[in-house]
Amino acid sequence: MTRKQKTEDKALQSGPLERLFNKTTPARILDFLSTYRDWDYSKQDIAKYSGVSPRHAFREIEKLEKLELIIKTRNVGHSHMYKYNTQNEAAALLDKFSIVLSSQECQRIADQEEAEEQASQQQQPESQPETETQDEAELLTAPA
Repeated sequence: MTRKQKTEDKALQSGPLERLFNKTTPARILDFLSTYRDWDYSKQDIAKYSGVSPRHAFREIEKLEKLELIIKTRNVGHSHMYKYNTQNEAAALLDKFSIVLSSQECQRIADQEEAEEQASQQQQPESQPETETQDEAELLTAPA
């Protein structure tokens, strides 16, 4: 699988944990599973949609399962299915942390865009008020 294919298959462009923890495999997996928490996924699908190699995903999924951040839900054929463990207190706190972190990032971006907008408006010369033409003045004073 090429890097371009990994990027195209990845479900999220980048999540808050991935940005915070410098694109580490566990952060990518947790971002993906917490975003799509209503469904369960095989290890292969988690790797694909998280944008990580299957080898790294398999290793990290075992660690995340031991920490009870993700849980095994069922077996489909020979595949084990996993999902985000919303019942775990640590997972719930991690989810809340992600939301607060995302909100702060959004606010910072909005503030930055607003500051840029104000700076560009201040750089533009103030337009002169237009004087009424004789035709406009006649229209305004003409009886109806």
